[in-house]
Amino acid sequence: MCARLRQTLPEVTETTVYRTLEVLTRTGMVASALGGDGHLVYELTGHAHHHVLCRACGRSVEFDHALLVGVYGQLEARTGFRLTDVHLTFFGLCPDCK
Repeated sequence: MCARLRQTLPEVTETTVYRTLEVLTRTGMVASALGGDGHLVYELTGHAHHHVLCRACGRSVEFDHALLVGVYGQLEARTGFRLTDVHLTFFGLCPDCK
């Protein structure tokens, strides 16, 4: 990605990219989450969803938040917290790697 960006817009610095991602995250246009390798990943917001990530091969499967609505409600009821972020990543082994 960095190489493609440098070819297209050589004047854009890495700092500019990260500051732009911070602004987009703060305004709610993108959401950040930890990827399986421990690095932040960014996704456009628009629909609440979660991921299951294979620890062996890195395969990722997205699933809809509707599957966890009840769990989120129970967490709020038991803790008194109002949950504001709705992204979880579950880690395990995919069908091919297990």
